[in-house]
Amino acid sequence: MKTLKKYLFGFIMMILLVSCGFNNLSHIEDINGEENTTLNTLTNDDLLSNTPHALFNMSVRNSVNNKTKFSCDKFSGVSDLVEYTITKETTFKVNAKILKGNGDIFVYQKQKRVQDINFPYDGNIIINNVTGKISFRIAGESAKLEITIEKI
Repeated sequence: MKTLKKYLFGFIMMILLVSCGFNNLSHIEDINGEENTTLNTLTNDDLLSNTPHALFNMSVRNSVNNKTKFSCDKFSGVSDLVEYTITKETTFKVNAKILKGNGDIFVYQKQKRVQDINFPYDGNIIINNVTGKISFRIAGESAKLEITIEKI
């Protein structure tokens, strides 16, 4: 009876994974060369989607006291890295490196790019004339990334 339950559970999980589209997950290849880190395959619709999708290999994300650190050996797709709710002009310290592949980083709100950051970046950005929920969104095509974002 236990064996039948295991097989039934495995079969149901396989059907769920296939029906959710997880059978098509794969990394987006970097086809524009190692020296060119601009996105080549992801479209503006992908970047501004309400439901972004991404695949992470060997990633670490740590958030403490308004500071988020993220690193990933291979990242493909689009993901919101960290979200904030702001009510006034807000400054963030950003250090964003792309070590391999293609990538983009920007501030996102309601299907709009509020502020472009782009790789590589090391400095402060000021978000003004925007209130409500924002996110720092990343996009990558087989990208190796290291990012630190701190609200100051």
